[in-house]
Amino acid sequence: MENFYAFLMAHPHFNKIQFNQLTFIEYDCPLEEAVVPIWTPHDYVVHVLNGKKTWHTYPEGKIVLQKGDTAYIKKGGHFVHQHFEDNFCLLVFFITDEIKKELTFSELPPAGQLPKPEEDPVICRIKSNAMLQGFIYSVMTYFKMPQPPTDEIKKLKLKEFVHVLSTEPENMPVIRHLLTKEQDALALLKTIMGQNYMFNLSLKEFAALCNRSVSSFRRDFAKCYHTSLSHWLSTMRLNHASSLLRHTNLSVTQVALESGYENLSHFSRCFREKYLETPSQFRQRQNLNTTA
Repeated sequence: MENFYAFLMAHPHFNKIQFNQLTFIEYDCPLEEAVVPIWTPHDYVVHVLNGKKTWHTYPEGKIVLQKGDTAYIKKGGHFVHQHFEDNFCLLVFFITDEIKKELTFSELPPAGQLPKPEEDPVICRIKSNAMLQGFIYSVMTYFKMPQPPTDEIKKLKLKEFVHVLSTEPENMPVIRHLLTKEQDALALLKTIMGQNYMFNLSLKEFAALCNRSVSSFRRDFAKCYHTSLSHWLSTMRLNHASSLLRHTNLSVTQVALESGYENLSHFSRCFREKYLETPSQFRQRQNLNTTA
């Protein structure tokens, strides 16, 4: 899977403004593959300047973002579906866990006093207004300046962003997430794994998502699940694949991709070992049982 953050940072074509743990990037996307699996080690905000893309996450499904839309996307894996009608351009800024810990607002209540949302989605649409549009415009002007903005200005932009969000009640789940300082370490690991097992990430990448070294990730994973990562991933991915085969019309190739298998032959072999039939045979039998 493509590390979206590393890709953007390494590409000299994209305009960037960086301050410590906060990075703004103007991203002009080349339209090539129809579906692209990506992951990021940091949360990020996207504002679509032109075109349209569909972000696909689990469990909430697909969210279409088009010109003028803004969303907060939590770190981890996503499938991005391209739309080829227009060129795609967006403003994206990455927010590390480190900089979130530094956020303090005397004007806002602590995260624990904010309403707790019923769900904890990976992608949150951001309610826009004139203040948010003004914030986006102010950031875009920095890319056109002959000299980069001062570090102090860049540091203030994230605080400004949170204050702008607070003007709309619908954005409170994002603010609560940004202001949450302490979380149970093992509970957070389980949340991240539950949201990302269907993506083809390596052991090192899973560890990075959970803010751990590989050795500490292995230890804490075993505490949570009492099994090895490889066995747990295989079980979860094949269960996920069987659900997709039963409840969607996705091709077997797409089911494999969206279950963490980038090699179709390997997916089919693993699936047959568990279910004693190929994915196509499994789907056909399920369809017959449904119509009987």
